[in-house]
Amino acid sequence: MEKAYDWAKKSVTLDDARADAYALLGHIYLWRKQYEQAIKQREKAIELDPNNADLYQDLAETLVWAERPEEAVISIQKAMRLNPHYPVNYEFTLGFAWFSTGRYVDAIEVHRRALIRSPNHWGIHIVMAISYSELGREEGASYHVEEALRINPHLSLEALKERIPFKDSMQYERYAEMLFKAGLPEKSPKVVP
Repeated sequence: MEKAYDWAKKSVTLDDARADAYALLGHIYLWRKQYEQAIKQREKAIELDPNNADLYQDLAETLVWAERPEEAVISIQKAMRLNPHYPVNYEFTLGFAWFSTGRYVDAIEVHRRALIRSPNHWGIHIVMAISYSELGREEGASYHVEEALRINPHLSLEALKERIPFKDSMQYERYAEMLFKAGLPEKSPKVVP
């Protein structure tokens, strides 16, 4: 991560008109959990390349993790207008943004469509599981955890905590409780050589 940060900073220094350099820097700040810096870099990238749909998707992703999901919805919807043939990660971000605003039914609907295009996207299954859990539909939650584990057998609560940039650790704990109840193990199974 430190090497990537150094290279991204150097890239911005060498050519401060490259949107992709700011986008990369924003990505690094997100994973360092420096949310405001990440947003600032993503916005700078958009300023330099305002018709690039992927940059709005990137900003939306960052806004969701920064606990600003309403703004994320606006950004990802703009990305979808700019690129009507958008990839499935746009739908993932929109569904997660809807989930984060408390609109669980909307999240499920968006993710249901996304799973038609990409049935092996384990991240969508995880958000579907917590969406169903929030609605008290434990059977649906368990089904989607099973699917996520079928796709990624090494998935666990521990792995999610390491891979996801939650701003609020209590939010992670709440989701982890729901996912554990739906069948996601705390730790990945040991691999026997």
